[in-house]
Amino acid sequence: MVQTKCKWKYIEYSLYNSKSTYYNLRKILSFNLPINIIIGARGMGKSFAVKKQILSDYINDPIHSFVWVRETADAISMLTKNGGIKFTEDIPLMHLDIDDIIVNRGVCKINKNFVGEFMSASTYQKFKGGSYVKAQNLVIDEFVPEKSTVKKITPEAIINTMSTVVRSRNNGRIYMMANAIDRSDPFLDSLGLELGDFGFYVNRAAGVVLHYADNSAEFNQMNSHGIVGKLMLNTKMKHYAENIMFANFNDDSTLIFEKMPSKCKLFIILETPLQQARIYQGEGRLWVTPDVDPNMYLHKRYVINTMDAKIFKPVLPLLIKKKLKENLQNNNFRFQSNFLKKFINDILK
Repeated sequence: MVQTKCKWKYIEYSLYNSKSTYYNLRKILSFNLPINIIIGARGMGKSFAVKKQILSDYINDPIHSFVWVRETADAISMLTKNGGIKFTEDIPLMHLDIDDIIVNRGVCKINKNFVGEFMSASTYQKFKGGSYVKAQNLVIDEFVPEKSTVKKITPEAIINTMSTVVRSRNNGRIYMMANAIDRSDPFLDSLGLELGDFGFYVNRAAGVVLHYADNSAEFNQMNSHGIVGKLMLNTKMKHYAENIMFANFNDDSTLIFEKMPSKCKLFIILETPLQQARIYQGEGRLWVTPDVDPNMYLHKRYVINTMDAKIFKPVLPLLIKKKLKENLQNNNFRFQSNFLKKFINDILK
């Protein structure tokens, strides 16, 4: 179990074998907590899922209006200009009962009826004293800004925005979404939470559930075969894929373990003339440790290059190598050291 602070409970959960390509809110909403935070890869459908939910809430009960927050006024302008095309363009894909939706002057309307509005976290002071009695849903999008973004959303701005919109009500819901950019983000730090593996982090006393989401296998495959995916995975930009495509933080250190789980079974041992490593299977992951005795488990040993092959040390079969590569690309490996991590990455690249 991941060690956390301040009454946080970690629940291991993976979307890798999910039948849905894109993100679905069903699981996170099942915790029935008012503050729902989603951190994951770009393009996995976090904003789409939240947008569909808040619009569905309005359709089911018009009292459910929303406030959508971005980090700066410029970000809000990009989202709402030209009739809000950036906000509304994917709504037909939601298959909702919506005939006419438009955004004008920061206000969203469906069939000319008020649905929600947009505001900047950097100018929340302008909205103090405003009436948000009908705002049942507050959405804070990209609360962990891209590193190129000059204006950051401070924890104070986030809390003040929450206070401005939902105040002391207990019947609203807050959604916060971000790409996996910075594990040491000030707001995450202010929660007293140390993110580890993918899964749910729950603090019922605070009314918060955070989902650090991995990708489904289908989403990974789609990304890997796309134009940008091919560019990153087949050039020196491969390290960008860890963050952009696979939701690993830029400062990720969770792939290194101190103690391997019990009951792991030895899968194979990989050898090169200079290095060997054992790969174990357990708890749905592959665990890499040093090879402590080169004379043990001779039937489990494989070499990488044909020139190194011997009678009792065949070349690693292509099907097994493919399986290992898929697990590596899907961040399903755990390593006992960074040296072993580099070794496995080098021989499977």
